[in-house]
Amino acid sequence: MNTWLLGLVALAFVALVIAVIYLIFSLHKAIILADKSLLATLEEMNLTLKSVRNVADNVSAITNDVREVSDSVRALGDGVKRVSDNVKRITDDLEGMTASASGRISGIKAGIAVAASVLKKGLWK
Repeated sequence: MNTWLLGLVALAFVALVIAVIYLIFSLHKAIILADKSLLATLEEMNLTLKSVRNVADNVSAITNDVREVSDSVRALGDGVKRVSDNVKRITDDLEGMTASASGRISGIKAGIAVAASVLKKGLWK
């Protein structure tokens, strides 16, 4: 009976070794497949990172362009404000000249009226 038991244990051990060897080969294949998959994923990640870098560079360029446009609009606004101030100053000066001219014309009209009145009285006496 000892021989049978020893033969059965030896057979079980051989079966266990075969199963472990099969398991090792299966794990090896799985590791190779995972490695290939990871390499493909790594390549895609590199391409994605390059694309993200390009997008970031483009965003930086667009941001610089927007900043330049903003500065140009600000400068244009300052120029329009200066022109508006100059137009207001000229308008104020013209209003002052108009008021002054209006006063002078009124004075001249009054002077002419008085002169005409004096001449009329002086001539018709």
